[in-house]
Amino acid sequence: MNNLTQRVITAVVLIAALLLLLFKASSTTFAVAVYVFGLFAVWELWRLVQPTNKVAFWVLGSVYSGVAVQLWMTQSITVLLGVGLLHVLVTVYVLRYKPALQNLLTGLYGAVLLACVMVSMTVLQSFGAWVLITAMIVVWAADVGGYFFGKGLGGKVIQRGLAPSISPKKSWEGAIGGVFLAVLLTTTLAINTSSGSWVQTWVMQGVRVQDGFTHGFFTVFIYLPIIASTAIIAAYSITGDLVESLFKRQAGVKDSSQLLPGHGGILDRIDALIPVLPLCAAWAYCVGYRA
Repeated sequence: MNNLTQRVITAVVLIAALLLLLFKASSTTFAVAVYVFGLFAVWELWRLVQPTNKVAFWVLGSVYSGVAVQLWMTQSITVLLGVGLLHVLVTVYVLRYKPALQNLLTGLYGAVLLACVMVSMTVLQSFGAWVLITAMIVVWAADVGGYFFGKGLGGKVIQRGLAPSISPKKSWEGAIGGVFLAVLLTTTLAINTSSGSWVQTWVMQGVRVQDGFTHGFFTVFIYLPIIASTAIIAAYSITGDLVESLFKRQAGVKDSSQLLPGHGGILDRIDALIPVLPLCAAWAYCVGYRA
């Protein structure tokens, strides 16, 4: 079985499992499944930061479990927002100074962050399955757009890479193309969905855009909050990929693990979601979503 076939089969299985959990499972079942998924991600994190220290895995797992359970019970939006904003600063520091990441302190921070990400998924799911799906679509669109625009145009317009010392293959053309695709897809969804949908409430609740551009040119300005917020989310999601690339470069590995045939590890699949999901959950709450 070639790599492409493995990738397709794994992707189909993962998407089917996600949809089944979102639309058929109870909120508790979904939370348990997400918790287990995150625990495997913590195992991968341990392999990147302290692979020879077996005690460290149990420490990271305990911290992850404790934070995840506590947050799930309290559903604290304040904590998710606080950790999400803190991670913005951490991301800037890591990408700017590229510190050594193979230490227990990094692992502990990562375990707390992963707990917040997994709880953010349960919070968004409690607001409605499509609330979580749409947040993911923005990130996935940026990832897909980045891949294809990078393949086709990378280095041809802007010769300097996006972050050559971290991920030499990543280009500015790919990053810009990924943001463009995410904005295009989200705006298209906004035009063709009802005024109460999640995609129309990135910034304000109840924006009415369902009539499209039929009311003249200036109708376009009603889309600006959606376009701006989607662009920010898509652009910020790229940093998750870069931070994980730095992790793997320092650890000397290509993938975080081989748990997902054809895709590498769980962290390889969710790296772009990690920085944005806590902020998306907090923002959804701020604009009026409730379980």
